[in-house]
Amino acid sequence: MNLPNSMHDLYGKYEIPDSIIKMLERQERCSDSEDIGLYILKDDDRRYMSTPIDSIPFATIGVDGIHYAFLTEFGAVEDLNKAPIICVSPMDFGLEIRYAGNNLAQFLEIYCADEALLINHFEGEEDYMRYVQQREEEERREPDEEEFRLTAEQLQESKNKMERFREDFQVRKIERSLLWNELESIRADRRSKIVLETVNGLGVLPIDKQDEGVGEKSHLRLDWQSDGGNSASNELVEAQKFVEGASLASKIGFVRDAQHYYMFQCTDWREWMTEQLVLWGYETEAKNFRLTYPDEQYKPVTDTLSTYVYLEWSSSDEDINK
Repeated sequence: MNLPNSMHDLYGKYEIPDSIIKMLERQERCSDSEDIGLYILKDDDRRYMSTPIDSIPFATIGVDGIHYAFLTEFGAVEDLNKAPIICVSPMDFGLEIRYAGNNLAQFLEIYCADEALLINHFEGEEDYMRYVQQREEEERREPDEEEFRLTAEQLQESKNKMERFREDFQVRKIERSLLWNELESIRADRRSKIVLETVNGLGVLPIDKQDEGVGEKSHLRLDWQSDGGNSASNELVEAQKFVEGASLASKIGFVRDAQHYYMFQCTDWREWMTEQLVLWGYETEAKNFRLTYPDEQYKPVTDTLSTYVYLEWSSSDEDINK
């Protein structure tokens, strides 16, 4: 298959995984019988302010800007087939990033089992299982004329599409009753490997062999002046002083946290960070950073940013009636 230059630009130094090319070939055939709601991207036009700059967006679901991306760990990943997968949900302020698998194969297992677990926020397994039960009850009931829901025939066809996809890509099937624990185990494995936590949950992996097993105490984090939401009021000079004496792992953690708090909406912060990324040897991430924050979209503003509100699924009558 001849891939567009824009797609090669998107993946940069990395070889595009065979599974991605195969999914794109299915997509290009425009066959509704093969549509599982996952649309492969052919250019780098899906970056949001919450999209990590060390990620490669590879697919979107076409709703609310939600997209999936390979996490390159600031270029440390050598093979995208082994790269972690994240879900970026730009409209879920405060919960924009969700870890979706240690690799592409794991991600496809979770996605095929129930994508809702990746794109929604649940308080715990009980909350998720209530959602599953509610959804299954709705699926058994025929929709009213005014309801925008799939019919029983359409639901069955959707399931058939997913089964065909599993067969074509040899995706292991996971029952929904086991899915929550499966994903939690994957996320726990990620947490066990990080040497520094970050507010978006991704953390920072060891930069080199000396970092392995060292733990968070050996790396520092900036004391963000945050109210607990997506807002922080740190001054740029404070950030510059922190970065000047920080380890490389701490610098990466700083970038993740600053992006979470939308500090780069400020022109001064943005210009400074672009320079820093290049100095640290992260030219690719600097390029992604510029794509994420096109200068013409922003004006010089103060360093203090607004607090945002995030939405989450709830099944309680109290919340529904608010």
